[in-house]
Amino acid sequence: MNRNPLSFPVRGTFDWGSLPGFTQRVHAVSTAESDRFRLDLGELQFCEPVGLACLAAGIHYLQLREQTCVEVIRPSRSDVRSYLERLGLFEMLGERDLYPYQRRSPDGRFVELTRLGAAADVSVATTAVCAVFQRQFALADEARRAIDTILSEIVENVFHHAQPPTGAYLCCQSYENRISAAIVDLGVGIRTRFSDTETLLELVKKHGGPLHAAIAPKVTSRPAHNSGYGLALASGLVRLNGGKLGIYSLTDRLSQTGTDISEHEATARWPGTVVAFTLYRDRPLDIETLYKEVWTPDPEDGLDFFDD
Repeated sequence: MNRNPLSFPVRGTFDWGSLPGFTQRVHAVSTAESDRFRLDLGELQFCEPVGLACLAAGIHYLQLREQTCVEVIRPSRSDVRSYLERLGLFEMLGERDLYPYQRRSPDGRFVELTRLGAAADVSVATTAVCAVFQRQFALADEARRAIDTILSEIVENVFHHAQPPTGAYLCCQSYENRISAAIVDLGVGIRTRFSDTETLLELVKKHGGPLHAAIAPKVTSRPAHNSGYGLALASGLVRLNGGKLGIYSLTDRLSQTGTDISEHEATARWPGTVVAFTLYRDRPLDIETLYKEVWTPDPEDGLDFFDD
């Protein structure tokens, strides 16, 4: 075994478009002859929530593969370095927290990088994300509860379906014109769950791929009360708002911008599932229209977003 640490550089902007390249580098380190690596963020210029969550998940994946991170080189740009420190990346990677300023409350502006260990942790985390949406979109209480319902179902699915060894990673950030959020896991992947029965495989074929099936209303690999609507409603919100949704699960990758949706097979395998979405603050977030158009309720569903 080679003991010389490999260099694992992450440069430029880390957003949804950067994820395939990052995934390739994770795979290269995980299969290298050396069992040690140096995470080099020196030339990182900007990092979206999806980048933060995938950095944490990717490094923890390498640890599961018995790869040791011997050093984390922090960004040379002070604003990027301070941002990653404030959002909790280095602390989550086991590095010493060097954030030099008094931490102000993030309420309504962002949600720090958070690792959820069990389904019982979901409520607190999604409530914090909803506080960002409520403040930035000036949502009424019933609309906030609808967003909370959607987010809770997506994050709870990590524990009900994905069986992740390290839990779920969540992060959210408001910007001048948008809000971006990400949920990441190292679980079994959506395609695996849709391979459990012939009926599910037929649904995948019908919808044109496992991720198209995942965003279709009422399609779920494990039927249960109120299941099978989280990603469908997230996709509906993105369509009505003209926002963006990305799902990367194993080698399946779906990208949605407004009404335009494409799914293809990626060359690099993400060891789990990534869900990232962006909604624009100067465009409508019409929950009632979403409720009527995307999820026309069946009287037997018992699903009501506007219940407490």
